[in-house]
Amino acid sequence: MFDYFDNCCAVCGRPACFDSNYILAVDHWIPLSANDCPGTIATNMIPLCHGISGCNNQKHDKLPYEWLVSKYGAEQAEEIMQRIQ
Repeated sequence: MFDYFDNCCAVCGRPACFDSNYILAVDHWIPLSANDCPGTIATNMIPLCHGISGCNNQKHDKLPYEWLVSKYGAEQAEEIMQRIQ
């Protein structure tokens, strides 16, 4: 998973070594709380930056598309979704 995303956040692209205040966290892309969550499987796990205002901190248990639209707008959300899928 980390290799696939070049050791960067799958959403914003922040590299793992960007800043000592951030780490890459493993995130359930479809949150475990969602009815359609496939669980802890490879296709549902992505790296997200974690730290102050990090993607992992902001996403929490939100559904990916809705969260991306609120953060980036519909057009950029679509681009990110396609890259991740």
